[in-house]
Amino acid sequence: MRPLHVLHPFRITAGLVAGVIMLWLAGFAVFFADVALSGPENPAKRTDVVVVLTGGPGRIEQGFALMAQDKAKAMLVTGVHPGVTLPALLDRWNGGADAKAALSRHCCIFAESKAESTEDNAAETLAWLRRNGGPQGVTVTLVTSDYHMPRAMLLFSRTMPNATLEAWPVRSTHVTSTSFLRTVLIEYSKTLLTWLS
Repeated sequence: MRPLHVLHPFRITAGLVAGVIMLWLAGFAVFFADVALSGPENPAKRTDVVVVLTGGPGRIEQGFALMAQDKAKAMLVTGVHPGVTLPALLDRWNGGADAKAALSRHCCIFAESKAESTEDNAAETLAWLRRNGGPQGVTVTLVTSDYHMPRAMLLFSRTMPNATLEAWPVRSTHVTSTSFLRTVLIEYSKTLLTWLS
């Protein structure tokens, strides 16, 4: 007869799996709350550069709005589809004729089309900064969707540890929808894997 104090290996494994699942769910709850409540860290702060990551609605428009408010000296839009020009992007922005005209004359608004992932965004931004004085001491306003911001900040901070990053999350709409929950769930998993890597 097996001693009562000896646990079956299956029970130990099941307990460990249940514990991991509980930790994963708790982490997701924190992540979701962080996304839902996110906003600009320092909305009044002027930085050296605005970096916009393409791939979600409102990101480029928010970048243009920040530049129109003189919130940065320069702007990089990273991950633009090949063949799409800055004038075309600016033309889609609903910031008003005067603001469009002012930004069309701005010296320092750029776009790059090599990046195809968030990792690429960070690498191309670093390369662009190196061509323009380097990342040492540079302040960057990072513009991307709220659900994407945690992973973007993690990757950019790893790639550019000598730069100061200011998060400017673009708020998502329909945050109570199933599709948004699924998007956040996928992004949470990606962020967790990035953090563990």
